[in-house]
Amino acid sequence: MRQYIIRRLLYMIPIVIGVTLITFSIMHLAPGDPARIMLGLMASDEAIEHIRKAHGLDLPLHIQYFHWLGRGFSGDLGRSIQS
Repeated sequence: MRQYIIRRLLYMIPIVIGVTLITFSIMHLAPGDPARIMLGLMASDEAIEHIRKAHGLDLPLHIQYFHWLGRGFSGDLGRSIQS
């Protein structure tokens, strides 16, 4: 019985990684710029760059993924880009 539970827990690791990769990819494939959505259409380019830098949107995707994953596992799901 113990081996069964351990095996199932080990199977869970690639599934969780796959689900997080799919979720992260869908968020980045969605149309629109999150910084522009946060600030509105009339925002200045400097303000948009500031938001991108503050939220790590200027980093490479793999770095963004690991930051997002770390925050998600610690319970920080972020704030909505629309509100």
